[in-house]
Amino acid sequence: MPRLASGPVDLWGLFLIGLGLMILITGFLAVATDPGSLVAWALVAGGGLVLVAWVIVELRRRAPAFPVRLFRSRPFVAAVLVGVFVNGACAALVISLSDYLQYQKQGSVFVATFGLQPFYLIGAAAWLVAGRQLSAGRSPRGVITLSSLVAAAGFIALLPVQQSSAYWVILPGSLLLGYGVNAAMTGQAQVIVDSAPPDAYGAVTSSRLTIGELGYSLGMILTTLLLSRVTASGIVHGLTEQGMSGEDAYATLAALNTSLLSGQTPAVKNLPDVLRIAASAFDAAFDARMAIGAAVMVATAAAAWLLMRERRPH
Repeated sequence: MPRLASGPVDLWGLFLIGLGLMILITGFLAVATDPGSLVAWALVAGGGLVLVAWVIVELRRRAPAFPVRLFRSRPFVAAVLVGVFVNGACAALVISLSDYLQYQKQGSVFVATFGLQPFYLIGAAAWLVAGRQLSAGRSPRGVITLSSLVAAAGFIALLPVQQSSAYWVILPGSLLLGYGVNAAMTGQAQVIVDSAPPDAYGAVTSSRLTIGELGYSLGMILTTLLLSRVTASGIVHGLTEQGMSGEDAYATLAALNTSLLSGQTPAVKNLPDVLRIAASAFDAAFDARMAIGAAVMVATAAAAWLLMRERRPH
């Protein structure tokens, strides 16, 4: 931690950033549970205000816990965006594929974990490949941009996946994403290291973990929210189109949720038709998550390409 030659650690700065992130993430969790809750949105706003206070405090410190002036650097800002976007996309992928493997394919937790191994294994290879590219003189900008587009292609490759799809259908997309997101994160790490001033090297380089955790948390929250909302609305819409009243449709949805948690067969009428409608709603929610994931990775590529370019001297 930064320390003056004869001064204390910047406890206020550490306290404010920790408090701000905690309130902000708690707020997003509350929004995911109840998007219409004023308390939830108040928490989000409160967390944002605490982080603004943190920036003001740090700008006035001679030895801040974190050199917030780095946010004037376009490459560093790009690295922060890459960290948030890529980790958020990873959360969306892991949750979506785990849901597909464990619940839709009736697999155990072990099956879901094992089914994700291609994503993790190709990721380990991506670190080595991207690291060698950076060591050979390739710019982090190029590595991040290309890798993000590869990850976007991975999300697009997962669009055909349905509840009835065989396991091998998810492999191409999983491999593309495993390479893309991990190679992009390797390039992002290089940018953060290059941006770190000598007197705050530890604080800046370790911020990559905080950025990643924030992005993963947001991705997890938004993915869960999207899954529950799109799936639930799709089931209710499908049931009402079949002639069921709105009240009965919501009661059937509640029974399905209960059976999912208990592992028991739901006690509902016309079970085969209900399960068919639920499968169709799951497919729609899965497609929505994959399309949004692809858009996020394209935005990541654009941020890296535009913000990390070197300014030409006048």
